Amino acid sequence: RIITREDFSNLYILDPQNRRVAIFTKRGALVSQLVVSSAAQVSALAVSSDETKLYVLDGTRVLEVSLGE
Repeated sequence: RIITREDFSNLYILDPQNRRVAIFTKRGALVSQLVVSSAAQVSALAVSSDETKLYVLDGTRVLEVSLGE
């Protein structure tokens, strides 16, 4: 799954098999990779409108991951 919007700076790619989110610039440069090790089964991803938080669906739980510094 790939998440982006016209006003986002980045592309967010969900890799559910590895419980990972890869973040790339829209030009293709890798920004970071986040592994959600506390998740058992990652199935969906959402990004806040200001790109400061990720929301990951783990079964019936929604996990919030801060992208802030």
